[in-house]
Amino acid sequence: MVFGPGKKGEKKGRDFTAFQYEEVTVGEPAGSFIGKTTKIKGKIVADEDLTIEGEVKGTVKANKTLTIGRSGNVNADIKASVVEIFGVARGNIAASEKVAIMSDGRYNGNLQSKKLVVEEGAVLIGDINKELETEKPTPKTRKKTSPPQGETEAKKIERPEEKKEQVSQDSQEPNESEQ
Repeated sequence: MVFGPGKKGEKKGRDFTAFQYEEVTVGEPAGSFIGKTTKIKGKIVADEDLTIEGEVKGTVKANKTLTIGRSGNVNADIKASVVEIFGVARGNIAASEKVAIMSDGRYNGNLQSKKLVVEEGAVLIGDINKELETEKPTPKTRKKTSPPQGETEAKKIERPEEKKEQVSQDSQEPNESEQ
């Protein structure tokens, strides 16, 4: 509210008139924001988009998009639908939809996602797995893989002839009475 003087010419004390402004909403709310000077150690859970420009250590779970801003420094296990890295991130990431490491972004850790985008100039160090944990086959359904071409598995197969030779060699040992 903004206040101003009453009608012109009135000199009786102070009179204020109030003006109302309409609330203006542009699009949907941007979600949660962790600022540059904020440091958090622990667990963060967000049911909305989350942007981190500060420092976070621990675990982060965002049901929507997690954005690590240019000044963001995250050392955490991350689980989100979409993860966008503009700053620095370390730890494990499990994204149900996509991970995008932007040109200024740096990531070091184990990454699981259906889609991966790495812009030119970005740094990615670690393991990448397209399969999410919920999609891994159970041990009963795993297929036995054959060795690479040119290599064979080593198994000793005993043949009946070898067994006979062993028996005959054992029987040929000199007895004490024969010597």
